[in-house]
Amino acid sequence: MAVTNIVGPWLPTASAAIPAHDGKIYACYNVHTGHVRLLKHPHHPCRPHERKIAWQVTGTAGTPGPQGAPGSQGAPGPQGAPGATGQPGATGAPGVSELGPRGPIGPTGATGATGATGAQGATGPQGATGPVGPTGAAGPVGMTGATGNTGPTGATGGTGATGATGATGPVGMTGATGPTGPTGATGATGATGTNG
Repeated sequence: MAVTNIVGPWLPTASAAIPAHDGKIYACYNVHTGHVRLLKHPHHPCRPHERKIAWQVTGTAGTPGPQGAPGSQGAPGPQGAPGATGQPGATGAPGVSELGPRGPIGPTGATGATGATGAQGATGPQGATGPVGPTGAAGPVGMTGATGNTGPTGATGGTGATGATGATGPVGMTGATGPTGPTGATGATGATGTNG
């Protein structure tokens, strides 16, 4: 019996696998040639000259064999990791206090040495402001300081507007008579008058 190709492409899925989900292998057996074609799905049909067959991948359990001889002692295993810390135990009951009677008072001890000087205390708050004192006498007048240098001449100001015309002044005195002019030329003789 020869096993030939699987029917269809093999896809490893839950519903199409070899063996099938029921643990069996399904195939088609050719009754003429004896060839066997594996099926990837139990529901694939066989050809007319083939017969579908199936077999379990795992056979039935056999009879248990006889007890084997004990094996030799194995080597000691490695040291295990430390276990987790256990929970704290419960608190024990209080013990019974047993005080004896009080003894007598002992003698007074010697005076101890003087302790070191303590650190300086913090500065106290500022006191209230006192009243204002009387005004002091006026000091002497200081000497006159030296005259400073003359400053530079300022720029010429613009020409001011023309002022209003002033009032007419008084009439002046009559001037002296000028010299007599030269005698003028004799005029032409007039025409003779008519006889009476």
